[in-house]
Amino acid sequence: MTLWVHGSNYEVSQIQSIRSNVDIPENSGSVEDALIPVKLTYLTTDEVVLILNQLDLDINIITFENNMKTLWIKGNTEDIETAKEVIKNFDIKDYSNDTVSFVYNTVNITAKELEKRLESLDLNNVEINYLNYPQFSKSLIIKCPSDYKLFLLSYINELDVITEKIKVPIDYSNNASGMYYLSNRLKLLSELTGIPSTSFKITNSVSRDGEPHYIMYLEESPENIQLVKDYIRYIDNPLSD
Repeated sequence: MTLWVHGSNYEVSQIQSIRSNVDIPENSGSVEDALIPVKLTYLTTDEVVLILNQLDLDINIITFENNMKTLWIKGNTEDIETAKEVIKNFDIKDYSNDTVSFVYNTVNITAKELEKRLESLDLNNVEINYLNYPQFSKSLIIKCPSDYKLFLLSYINELDVITEKIKVPIDYSNNASGMYYLSNRLKLLSELTGIPSTSFKITNSVSRDGEPHYIMYLEESPENIQLVKDYIRYIDNPLSD
């Protein structure tokens, strides 16, 4: 009667939420009852529950506030199939609610980084667009169901954070005057990103064969390291786009 779970805080909270909804006396009945997930395309779970509650079906419906596009149905096979058919008939574009679009300006990370983090949550009812240069800018245009906006913003606020700093090589020079050239690049990168120049370090030559090989590394968060690497690509090829 014990289940051990290993995962992120978000994954564990999801499983705890499922447990609290499923591990109840009412669900300890016949093993013939099935529990299946149903993914929605246009409607939200709240809207579908209102429809199913009007039907005379012997089913239990389980939903979670942080996933408005998936619900779970528990019951016998016949009633579940009936419920799925009803959902199929209503979950069409003509019945979808109005959506809302809004601009969100990140505080700590870039627009591209926030999009990457949101994608990991598999929020299939959220559409993300941005202006030019999302790897540098901080503005996103987000489209989602109108009643989903506040919930989404709470997630975004938790994701718009800087993570732990690490040290990663970001640039190099094989020229005899490499330390001088890297020093100039360091100043420019610091100006472009706003990252203090003290976070950058230039090594002595670390070549294996006696030829010059200078390394510049950065002690920063992974997202800021990626930001600097994106700037380096543009420095080396400003007309790449």
